[in-house]
Amino acid sequence: PTRHHYPSTCLTCGDDVTAQRHDACAIQTQYVWELPLVQPLVAAHQYHTVCCQGCGALVTAERPADVPPGAFGPRTAAVVSLLHGRYRISHREVVNLLADLFQLRLSLGSVVTLQTTVSTALAPIYAEVHTHVQAAPVANVDETGWKEAGKRRWLWVMVTALATCFSVVTSRNGPALRQLIGSAYGGIVGSERHRPSLALAPARHQLCWSHLVRNFQALVDRGGRLGVWGSDFLALSRLVFRLWHLFREGTIDRALLQAAMVPIQQALHGLLAQGARRCDAPETLCQELLAHEAALWTFVREDGVEPTNNVAEQALRPAVLWRKGCFGAHSAEGNTFVERILTVSATCAQQHRHLLTFLTAAVDASWRGQAAPKLV
Repeated sequence: PTRHHYPSTCLTCGDDVTAQRHDACAIQTQYVWELPLVQPLVAAHQYHTVCCQGCGALVTAERPADVPPGAFGPRTAAVVSLLHGRYRISHREVVNLLADLFQLRLSLGSVVTLQTTVSTALAPIYAEVHTHVQAAPVANVDETGWKEAGKRRWLWVMVTALATCFSVVTSRNGPALRQLIGSAYGGIVGSERHRPSLALAPARHQLCWSHLVRNFQALVDRGGRLGVWGSDFLALSRLVFRLWHLFREGTIDRALLQAAMVPIQQALHGLLAQGARRCDAPETLCQELLAHEAALWTFVREDGVEPTNNVAEQALRPAVLWRKGCFGAHSAEGNTFVERILTVSATCAQQHRHLLTFLTAAVDASWRGQAAPKLV
C-alpha cells in the first residue's frame, strides 16, 4: 500500500499549508520493509462412514492423494529439513524457531519424523545425482571427519559441473573413494595429495596446487637454505596461476597456455629432482611429486579441469560448520539424511534452484506416489 503524507505547517513562517495539495518538486519516497505475521493454515479433513445398503458393511472415505498422511503438510516438512540440514539449526532450536516465527508448535519427535520423511522423499533424487556424478568427465573430491553416535565416520564429497554428491562412510581409504566415484570411473579426478587418490592414473588425476603452495610456504616460513629452496617453488607457482588466470579470462588460448607452461614444467622438474637428492629438503614430498608429476599438469592438457581442489573444499565447508554444532549424527538413518540433504542443497545452489520449493515438491510427490522431481 501507498500512503501520502502532506505538510501541515510551514517551518519558515508558521502558516497553515494543509489545504495545499500541489507538489512543488519531486515526491520523496520512503520504502519500509516489514515481515508479516505468519500463522499456520489448518485444514480439517473429515472422513465420513456410511453403511452399505447392499451388504450392511461400514465404508469409510479414503484419504485423497492430495492430503498429507499426517498432521503436517509438505512445506512444513521441507522447512524443518531446511532449518536443520541447510541452516544447521539443532532439532530443539527448530522447535523454538517454528513456535516463535510461525506460531507452529511441534514436538521434538515430530521434527525428527518430518526429517525422516524428507530423507525418504530424497532417496531417488540422491541415487540419480550419485549416478550422474559417476559419469561426469571431470570431478573434484575431498573428505572430512564426521561422527555417528560418537563413532568415527568420514564425509566425502564429489563435485562436478552440474551436481554435487555427499557420502558418509566408515573410512577414508581407497575403497571409500571408489565407493564414491565408482569402481569404473573413467573421468579426471581433482584432489589433494591424499593417499587413496595417488592410486589414480596420473594422466586422469589433477593434484591441487593450492595445497602444494601451502606445503612449500611452510618451508619458506622455516627460513634458511630450505626456505630459499621453497621460495623457488612459490615463484614458479605464481607463474602457473598467472597463466591460468589469463587462459580462464580468455586472454590466451590453450595452445599458448601449453607452450608457455613448458619452461615452467622443466624448471619445476629440476627443482623437484634437486629436492629429492638433498638431505635438508623434503625428500619424500619431492619423490612423491616426481612419481605423480603428470598429475600436476592435467589442467594444462584437458578441458574443464581446474588446477586446484577449491570447489570440493568449498562444498565441504557448510558440512564442517554443521559438524561443529551437532558433532555428526546419532544413527545411520541420521547420516543418510545428512548425505541426502547436503547433496540436494549443494546441487540446487549450483543450478540456481530454490531449495525450499524443490524440497516441498519432493515431499509432495512422495506422498502422492508420483515420480520425484529431477535435479539432473
